[in-house]
Amino acid sequence: MDFTLNTNTLFEIGANVSKNLISHGVTTTSVMTIPLGKEEFEKLDEDLFLRNKKSDDEEFKPSEGSIELFFEQLVIKIEKNA
Repeated sequence: MDFTLNTNTLFEIGANVSKNLISHGVTTTSVMTIPLGKEEFEKLDEDLFLRNKKSDDEEFKPSEGSIELFFEQLVIKIEKNA
């Protein structure tokens, strides 16, 4: 099975879940944890870097063990499994 989770999908999921939490009266920030294998984590980490890169001089520095994406009522935490 091909790895299809990417930054666009994550941002779409985050926005939709956050919007639904708000519409259902959730007023505190929720956390969704997504565990990924090492290879998938590294691909997503680099994809997020390239998406948010501010200049061509900026160098990619791999994340240690987790990545957090923040939305209005949701934090998506992506964790690297060993």
